[in-house]
Amino acid sequence: MHRYFQLYVFILVCLISSSCSQQFDRPDTSAFKNLKVEINPFYKAVFCDEQVSTQELASKLTEQYPEIFPTYVSREIRLGNPSDILFSQKFDEFIHYADNNELIAACDSAWSDNSSRWNAELSDAFQCMKALIPSAPVPNVYAHVSGFNSKMFMDSTYISFSIEHYLGSDCRFYQWLDVPQYARATKNASYVAPDILRAWLHGLYPNLSTKDDILSDMVYQGRILYCVWRMMPHLSMEQLLGYDSQQMAWCRNCEAQMWGYMAEQGLLYSTKPMDKSKLINEAPFISYFGQNSPGRAPIYCGLRIVMAYMEAFPKTSMEQLLTLKDAQKILMGAGYNPK
Repeated sequence: MHRYFQLYVFILVCLISSSCSQQFDRPDTSAFKNLKVEINPFYKAVFCDEQVSTQELASKLTEQYPEIFPTYVSREIRLGNPSDILFSQKFDEFIHYADNNELIAACDSAWSDNSSRWNAELSDAFQCMKALIPSAPVPNVYAHVSGFNSKMFMDSTYISFSIEHYLGSDCRFYQWLDVPQYARATKNASYVAPDILRAWLHGLYPNLSTKDDILSDMVYQGRILYCVWRMMPHLSMEQLLGYDSQQMAWCRNCEAQMWGYMAEQGLLYSTKPMDKSKLINEAPFISYFGQNSPGRAPIYCGLRIVMAYMEAFPKTSMEQLLTLKDAQKILMGAGYNPK
């Protein structure tokens, strides 16, 4: 009974609370004005109309795309290595699968409508990245079709995004695949550049926190998001977090109550996989906080902690921020105590 009363009070307070947002200035990128990103539509080379054998096509792709093709076929579409005996047969079945025709047409339409915008947004974002972290490398960027497997894959020199994951939240393919409504919200073209930048930073600066608890995960994700925001300062906090206006309002209104609940229940320092799954992973809502709460809401607290830390230590560089390892030290330095 006490637990349900707590939840009732939690929701009630969230409905009447309020908070504020923030925007950042764009860094000086004049030294990197010639840096341009041109996404390579790799998927078009895979699903081409050339009258060549599948074996010849595979050889051509191996030669033209040596940094991406072997990983693409072995890891993303799981056909094995090009040198395998049955590879040509599997590759032929994949590229000539009849149901792919409609998907490729939709991807072509998305590419035609958005590629110029994506190039401009990524060019600007990586110019800002270089201005803030001069040592950070700029990747080659590709667009591929994965058959609705992972959104992205990358290595030290490139990153490739699966274009069919950005066809619009109302795309019929997601309905056919029973993609949950909450997961469709970020399947829009506007999320390509932020997702690529965030994934690239994750790869360059993996989570090396000294502890494996929820607070460390929250603060790590907050550090990545903060840097993305500094590199794409035009983003709203809603788009940065992948929330709609109602979800964003919930986080702002319930920040203090959410933080207080996690602290009181000992969740901040929990290392239990189940707790992490409930609080950090994608989900329609968080059971601890009620069905009006958005999934991943504690990451909002992580971002707010990092924002407070950077206000307290404004001379901290982005690279220094991304290489910090002690979440507790960041929390104490931030003086974070939402009310």
